[in-house]
Amino acid sequence: MGDGVRYNSGKVIYMDFWASWCAPCRYEMKNGSPKLHEKFKDNKDVVFLYISVDDKEASWRKAIEDDKIEGIHLLSVGGMKSAVAKAFNIQGVPRDVIIGRDGKIFDSDASRPSEDKTPARIEEALSVQ
Repeated sequence: MGDGVRYNSGKVIYMDFWASWCAPCRYEMKNGSPKLHEKFKDNKDVVFLYISVDDKEASWRKAIEDDKIEGIHLLSVGGMKSAVAKAFNIQGVPRDVIIGRDGKIFDSDASRPSEDKTPARIEEALSVQ
């Protein structure tokens, strides 16, 4: 996980913690995420990182394929008890986090992709140097 943030240093990372069994997560993947991707498609300083807390890799892969989810995908081995879930204090999904250009948490409980305020929060994170 740390490598994902370091690799994207200087960029804003919209992290989406989700699971294949989570109906609200899947709704966001199909409806909210594509609109958010479209909004920032020409901005190379915004990265979408999807971290699944699924216990079964096959379920995770199938959901990505079925929902045609774009972005960077990681499976957090250990699910809700994984080191990544603990590091971000993930108690449930969906949960969204915005990482600023400096690699620090900008918003630890960000709005969902479908919410009107989400693009503005990402823009706000982009404006902080």
